[in-house]
Amino acid sequence: MESAVKCSKSDSDGLPFNGLRILDWLGTQKNLKDGTVLIEAEGKKMDIESLIKEVETGPRGADVDEVQVEWLPYEHRFRDFEIRR
Repeated sequence: MESAVKCSKSDSDGLPFNGLRILDWLGTQKNLKDGTVLIEAEGKKMDIESLIKEVETGPRGADVDEVQVEWLPYEHRFRDFEIRR
């Protein structure tokens, strides 16, 4: 089953989130100025669920305050993974 998700994560320490392992999903990641990380991803549901678990854990040294997840229809919007600045 193909799935799409938009999730945002906020760190109390403001560390950028650069540690995502690229699984079998496509999308974008953007570190926002307020410490929030916005990720939009499409792929197999189990891969997206693994991504969400990794976001909830956060990179070493980060305090993840909150993760918000919004499940969306799969629309083939992405061709690869990109970190946007």
